[in-house]
Amino acid sequence: MHYLRQIAKILYTDFKIEWREKHQLFSLFLYIASSAFIAYMILKADVAPRISISVFWIILGFGAVTSTSRCLVRETSTRFLFYYQTVPPSQLIVSKIAFNATLLSVVSVFTAWLFDLLFQTQFTLSYLLGISLLGALAFASTLTLIAGISAAVQGNAAIMAVLSFPLLIPQLLVLIRISEAMLIGVESLHFVVASLLLDLITIALSVMLFPFLWKE
Repeated sequence: MHYLRQIAKILYTDFKIEWREKHQLFSLFLYIASSAFIAYMILKADVAPRISISVFWIILGFGAVTSTSRCLVRETSTRFLFYYQTVPPSQLIVSKIAFNATLLSVVSVFTAWLFDLLFQTQFTLSYLLGISLLGALAFASTLTLIAGISAAVQGNAAIMAVLSFPLLIPQLLVLIRISEAMLIGVESLHFVVASLLLDLITIALSVMLFPFLWKE
């Protein structure tokens, strides 16, 4: 119970900071809306569903990298010292994953609604919401640890860019397979289970590896 209370306190602090810097969140929404509208103007509404869902994941993936890159880099040295003295590293990384998953869920819902509005595809809004929320958990579990590595080297943005996309490829492949399976009416439960297992493995690795970064 104490473990969960500590995580809840860190989450509350992160959401307060995010709201204080809400211009960055609105900038992310503007980026997604602009990218979706440009894709709509180029591809038009009657584009093939495979192309529209590919564009959907590309935009959401870049948005996820932009969003999660700030979760540990923006922490001040004073706050880092406070966390180091009061919070176990496993609690800190779990709380950051939960924060990023929540934030990316909001971003994913917005992206799904926007694509449902602009593109006339075979995918319903409920389906887009479902796969986007699954993608939000996948992106958060993978990118949070990379953000921790980036913060450990003084917020080097190149590290985030270089490491994030290769590590996201397995998740993206599974998510695209889920999309294709739903598109042609094939059972996709085993792909969903595979995505969730990848999430669990990534979270477990984050909990095990982050303490070594934390010591540095």
